[in-house]
Amino acid sequence: MAVEVAPTYDKIVQLWWAYYWRFFGLGFLIELVLSVIYLTMDQVLGIKTQHYMISIAVIIIGTVVSQWVFHRLLTKGFGRYRLVLIEK
Repeated sequence: MAVEVAPTYDKIVQLWWAYYWRFFGLGFLIELVLSVIYLTMDQVLGIKTQHYMISIAVIIIGTVVSQWVFHRLLTKGFGRYRLVLIEK
């Protein structure tokens, strides 16, 4: 039987770090790739793109990546613990 564990600071930091480094790392790589594509289109190909289109793409991709990271956290264990959803 599962036992509810108090959300102590060290457990919160462990969970936050597991989310943050994945989201930040993947988000950074995706933004880097999009920036290279944008610069290539602008400088090499001469195709002018609107900055807001890049921003929208980053928001959409960031949302998808964030959801993927949460899915990974729900299926991954943390030492003696794992994150689960329990219906009220």
